[in-house]
Amino acid sequence: AIDQVQVSNHSPVPLNTVIAKPQMLFLILDQRLNRPSFQIVSYYCFHRSTQVIGKIRREEWNKARADKDDKNAKVIKGQRYNLLRRPENNTDKQQARLDELLAMNEPLSKVYVLVEDFRDALSQNYVGHAKNCLKLWIETAISSGIKAVVKFAKSLEKFRTR
Repeated sequence: AIDQVQVSNHSPVPLNTVIAKPQMLFLILDQRLNRPSFQIVSYYCFHRSTQVIGKIRREEWNKARADKDDKNAKVIKGQRYNLLRRPENNTDKQQARLDELLAMNEPLSKVYVLVEDFRDALSQNYVGHAKNCLKLWIETAISSGIKAVVKFAKSLEKFRTR
């Protein structure tokens, strides 16, 4: 019996696995109510959120350079992977640099917390909890006022209400 399927160049994925793209996330959560054994691979959804944090980091770095704030620019430079890495995977040195960055830069700190909350919402085991967490995350993200985050949250909201 076939119990795995190859998805492009990725490793084999079990047949009871659904690869969730942002526009399909809420539809897949609804379908999971009927088939609780489905596993959701939320790579594409999380990938979009990491693009947002990368964009904000670049904007803040460019702003610091334009303001001739060398100290802030130096702290922001080279922090991409620290912002994207799961906190539990950071070494002490990486965590110290990340903490310094987040203490120094409020927009990046807000986006970092929002992306971690989004990751938590996607990792919920129960569909009802996942939907409630995503709804709350969307509301929080839209109220953050950060343009790139608001755009991403509104794209999810658009698909939630279909």
